[in-house]
Amino acid sequence: MAVLVVFCALLSFADADFRQDALNLHNQYRKKHNAPPLALSEKVAQNWAQNMANENRMYHSNGKYGENVFMSTDASLSDSEAATQATTAWYSEVSKYNFLLGGFSKSTGHFTQVVWKNSKYLGIGVARSSGRVYVCANYDPPGNYLNQFLQNVFKLLA
Repeated sequence: MAVLVVFCALLSFADADFRQDALNLHNQYRKKHNAPPLALSEKVAQNWAQNMANENRMYHSNGKYGENVFMSTDASLSDSEAATQATTAWYSEVSKYNFLLGGFSKSTGHFTQVVWKNSKYLGIGVARSSGRVYVCANYDPPGNYLNQFLQNVFKLLA
């Protein structure tokens, strides 16, 4: 029984670590664009990551939160590595974004959600199935609203 309690405590600690790592990386990227830091929230992200793993496919929940999803076929990734890889991939779209015009594009929507100024909370979950790792990040309030990009997505600070 004592071993089970210690094991469960370690799992909780590991879960908290990957969430904190993802939050820290999000906030590093947001700082580069003069967006305030996010706070961690435990809302629906883990449930959706598990749902994708259960169905063995990556797709959006179409819920009330802003959402980025990611899937890797590298099953050896730790939860922290998966969340970091996902966040880095989402942010990498920065190179395609037109800061002068703003606006939504499928090729930059993950990036704009990561740095969206008015988003305040991040929830993130990781789940596994059939050699795949699924990551879901939820943002509250959501970003990517039409006609609000210039007020919420800022160019890199010098």
